Amino acid sequence: MQEKALAFKPAYDQGKPWLRASFSHLQSEVAEALVPPWPDLILAIGRRPAMVALEIKRRSQGKSKIVLLGRPRHRHHFDLVITPAHFLAPESENVCRVPWPLMVPDEASIEAAGRAWASRLNHLKRPLTAVLVGGATVPYALGARAGDQLVEQVRLATRGEGTLYFCTSRRSGQALRDALQSKVSQRPDSERLFEWMPDAKDNPYHALLALADRFVVTGDSLSMMLEVAQRSKPLALYIPPLGFRPRSLLARLSRSVLYGWHDRTQRFEPRAMTNALFYAGVIHYARDLGAIHRQLLTSGRAELLASGFASRLGALNLELDKAAGRVSELLDV
Repeated sequence: MQEKALAFKPAYDQGKPWLRASFSHLQSEVAEALVPPWPDLILAIGRRPAMVALEIKRRSQGKSKIVLLGRPRHRHHFDLVITPAHFLAPESENVCRVPWPLMVPDEASIEAAGRAWASRLNHLKRPLTAVLVGGATVPYALGARAGDQLVEQVRLATRGEGTLYFCTSRRSGQALRDALQSKVSQRPDSERLFEWMPDAKDNPYHALLALADRFVVTGDSLSMMLEVAQRSKPLALYIPPLGFRPRSLLARLSRSVLYGWHDRTQRFEPRAMTNALFYAGVIHYARDLGAIHRQLLTSGRAELLASGFASRLGALNLELDKAAGRVSELLDV
């Protein structure tokens, strides 16, 4: 097996080029190294790797099959799209729906962090409640007011028991971090705060996953919700208030027009008009983080923070076998 790492031109380290079959966004030496024999199967996540996969398929004259993981914006370009519940895509022959994102925690890193931090966390008064904080994202707002509300709700839910350890992340804005700092500083004996910074070398996130007794996660963060849900420990969700920025308002106003609730699937489904607009290239299918909230809540793996912590614990069924079976069918294995 050969491994060839992709490296993008500086303009595309963060920027997103127009989706097409192309190596043009790769650094020249990387593009030159992509030569036959072409692979039978390509797994792609995200626009930039998908463009590389499409170009390989073109050069292989269709021999290489592409499996896209995630949002099926241009699903007709791919042989199979594996998409979780929070992407509001329609049923299709080349779409495999799974209930959860195919995210498996890095257990080795979590265990190592737990050992490294044991002496720093185990002396704290129990139960240790980890409060994992994300940030504003469409359609949610997570600023100073929400930060104040989050702290107060966590204090009520935990009834002053044990230690609260707030851990911010990359998307946590300054106003949110300042609000948390102001609140937490009032109770230095029972509350802690980690403020995420790009160069921070002492991030307790993985250690908290290993050692905390229970968790509060803000509902804007898909990765944190899924990582904690697979810990089999009590979990409470704080759903941030809806935002009033133009993109958030547009998403909220258009949802009822473009999507309808489907009783059988217990999810929002695109209307016929929505599918037509999608095929015309006018819109992309939306994301509904509420689908993940509903699944966690109805399965008993989480409670809303105002109601306490979940009592039903157990591993999530990511339906990896289902996804693997569809890939095998694609290759006629």
